[in-house]
Amino acid sequence: MTIIGGARPRTARTAAIIRFRDRMTGRHVPPVTITARGPLGFAKREHCRSQPGALKALALLWAALSFDAAVAAGETRTHLARSQLLYVPIYSEIAYGDRRHTLNLSATVTVRNTDRKNPVKITRVDYFDTAGRFVRSYLDEPRLLAPMAATDYVISGADRSGGTAASFLIAWESAEAVSPPHIETVMIGAAATTGISFSSTAEILEERP
Repeated sequence: MTIIGGARPRTARTAAIIRFRDRMTGRHVPPVTITARGPLGFAKREHCRSQPGALKALALLWAALSFDAAVAAGETRTHLARSQLLYVPIYSEIAYGDRRHTLNLSATVTVRNTDRKNPVKITRVDYFDTAGRFVRSYLDEPRLLAPMAATDYVISGADRSGGTAASFLIAWESAEAVSPPHIETVMIGAAATTGISFSSTAEILEERP
């Protein structure tokens, strides 16, 4: 099977046409047209010997056209927000082995301000246990994070109040639309010759753009 691709540069709109030709019969399969906006260059001529190869070439061409169109139009894909409420999974202990032994874990929750120009204010850091009961707050008053600054909250390995499926609710806000903070948890534990470490990321529950 052969793919013949071509794109002609236009000012407002560019179409790339992919034609499939059956090697056995020599007949052309009806063409597939890809359309993108913005000034684009010529598409390369691609040849494939199989259907999977044809589909791969089609996907690559579509990705190239989409990227060029976005760049030509000056578009950005940065996600901005003014506030968020996030759910952060925590494992203060974890089961292992056939007899349901548990291994205590220490957990470090990091909140990183990824905006390079604006501060963000952390307004809530609440810890909940496996049953969903409130355990404690890690924040006495709102905390301001400077641009690119970070802070962390630690659960010691001896603290088993959260159980095997604890969680945090973390809220933040900003006067300006900013790049949202990156919130991540790293858990680590060891006993004798057994050690474990892994991480989890936050899930957005509420957001104000």
